[in-house]
Amino acid sequence: MFSGRVNFFLIITVLAAAYIIYLIFKNRDHHFITRLSYGLILGGAVGNFIDRIRLGYVIDMFRLKFIEFPIFNVADAALTIGVVLLIIVILFFENTEDVL
Repeated sequence: MFSGRVNFFLIITVLAAAYIIYLIFKNRDHHFITRLSYGLILGGAVGNFIDRIRLGYVIDMFRLKFIEFPIFNVADAALTIGVVLLIIVILFFENTEDVL
């Protein structure tokens, strides 16, 4: 979808990773699920970042034939799981200040 936009993604990834690192240190005393979600998001972003620097594109390796789903990789899965966990924390924990 955004092929050929390597520099754009490199800049966005550096900014996002810096912000996630800030959140990890700022919220290091918070709930385990929150820290786990930040770690998954950071790990996925850095994984795709390494591919973009090394190859100029991200290698996708999983193709699910039993459902119509885009091809993805481990970094994409980590990003998705991290974001879903963070959404669950925000929606279902009563006092999100203790969790976030």
